[in-house]
Amino acid sequence: MTVDEQDPAVVRLRRESGSVVVAPPRVDTVLRRVHERRREQRQHRIQAFAALSVVLIAVAGALLVNRDWGQDVVTPLAAAPIAEWPLRGSLAGDRDLLARAEETWRQSPHRPSGAVRAVFAGSPPYSGTANFAVVAMVSAEGSVAFVTTPAGRQIDMSTLLLRAVAPVEAGAPAIGFIAARPDPRDEVAGIAFGLAAPTLSAPNLVSSALDYSLGDGNHHVDGAFWAQVAQPVAAWNSRLDLGALGAVDPAAGTADPVSRVGLRRTDQGLVADGASEGDLIATRDGALGVVGPSGVLDTDLSALGEWGTAVVPYNNVVGTLTDDGEFRPDGIVYPDNRVVLVREDVTVTLGTVAPDGAAWRLVRAADPAAAPATGWRVGLP
Repeated sequence: MTVDEQDPAVVRLRRESGSVVVAPPRVDTVLRRVHERRREQRQHRIQAFAALSVVLIAVAGALLVNRDWGQDVVTPLAAAPIAEWPLRGSLAGDRDLLARAEETWRQSPHRPSGAVRAVFAGSPPYSGTANFAVVAMVSAEGSVAFVTTPAGRQIDMSTLLLRAVAPVEAGAPAIGFIAARPDPRDEVAGIAFGLAAPTLSAPNLVSSALDYSLGDGNHHVDGAFWAQVAQPVAAWNSRLDLGALGAVDPAAGTADPVSRVGLRRTDQGLVADGASEGDLIATRDGALGVVGPSGVLDTDLSALGEWGTAVVPYNNVVGTLTDDGEFRPDGIVYPDNRVVLVREDVTVTLGTVAPDGAAWRLVRAADPAAAPATGWRVGLP
């Protein structure tokens, strides 16, 4: 059997052409064209499959290679450098606002030393109790600043406040801040803002102090979100979550009682550079310990219990922390109840409770033995 006899299209063409008067050369010409068309179709399918394979392999490789399974903050796919982000937002054309926002930053103790460029200027798309306009700017030295109006039902464009300033990685997929301590001119307890890199959806605000995402119900537009927050939500226990693209830490408000510190492990124990005796050191997941006289963190639960009050926020039951890992409540608690450490207007996650015979064991949210390279110094004046 020949190749032509195996091809259904050729067999059908020969059978049907037998009932019409067509010169043999014309039939051969048509058959050659059938073969050529079949080869072209096969080649196109092969090329398309190869291209799709390359794309799938590249995407899978990026996710696998860049995914750091043990780190708090994951950014598996590189975003456009922040310096290249276009200016976005409903107020991007308000040159007076942009100039005033930059001047507000430059007149502050956190002023930039180089050139400044705005990447966002806008207000929420819908009215609410926490309306505020925001201008996000980046400096040549790699800092990001957020200047806003006071938060309330009405936006007062005549007043601008520097909310947060922080260093930022050039390829971060999002930027944002949480100002947990309100300004006297605010009508709400605290505010948050997040902005994703161009073409990405707005991030969700997730806090280790809560069991749910704060992303639902927030105002979203142009890759940005606005939110009203209250204790215990703060920069030191939250992240801007972009799903498969990872998460980044928000900047803390300029008035918030917190600062970033470097963490390093020595023969004596964990040390927080730049911290002072009595400071509480935490990661986004929870409290690590209290800085002792020698500068080494005391990670015992009793030291944490002396710094603040251990409380189950579910029903406000207060408890005592012991060095053998127990949480001794003064009331009724339930498995997996969250325990937080409270001191004045600062709330830090400790962990959850688990039954241990007749006692309750505290499962710590942040493991001092696996502390990251940076943390938060919480509870400053």
